[in-house]
Amino acid sequence: MTVQAEILNLLQTLRRDTGMTMILVSHDMNTVAHLCDIALLIKQGGIEQRLDRAQLRTVIAPTPMAAINITSTVPTVHFSETR
Repeated sequence: MTVQAEILNLLQTLRRDTGMTMILVSHDMNTVAHLCDIALLIKQGGIEQRLDRAQLRTVIAPTPMAAINITSTVPTVHFSETR
């Protein structure tokens, strides 16, 4: 079992045993579908889509536009050869 899986299992146990509310921020829709009752897909700082537990089980990936926006936020690093 990976460290990530152990931590996620611990969080799930805490939620179940204590009734704890949790906000999970993730790009991994499989993790979100496994842990969350409700998911909000965010695009350009706004809520694009709200998914309940039943919808989470059928939707494994964000909409293509949301995926494009996620990858477009990764900065590009340019190196110069001057010293």
